[in-house]
Amino acid sequence: MYAGLRVFYMDENMILRTYLLAVKLFAPASALGPVTGQVVMKWVVQVLAQTGLRPSNFAGAVSDAGSDVSTGVGRYFPREWCFPHMLNRATIDGTGMANASRLSKNTHCRTLLEDAKKVIEHFNRSTRSKV
Repeated sequence: MYAGLRVFYMDENMILRTYLLAVKLFAPASALGPVTGQVVMKWVVQVLAQTGLRPSNFAGAVSDAGSDVSTGVGRYFPREWCFPHMLNRATIDGTGMANASRLSKNTHCRTLLEDAKKVIEHFNRSTRSKV
């Protein structure tokens, strides 16, 4: 598994910037025990220290949906929602969608989205889309 540490910040002109601090093939030694949020966060804190940063320098953090990483992030940083996940959740809740068709609370919306998906898939398979 690869792990990455990316920092997002706003510069003095309020322009959103990003900087990739590190990417690592994450294969901790078996002596460390199971890969948990604590192991991941130990690496994150080490990377921050190498760049002169501390967890207290940050106003919030997001992580993937893995409970181990989320737990580790939550212990060191104020936790913020990841915008794509938040948008996905809002769409699901706002439309009454569910993974299983039979559980959907908005069958008309589900049918519309499934039809749109078929059109997109058809276009992606067509020779015209390859031009």
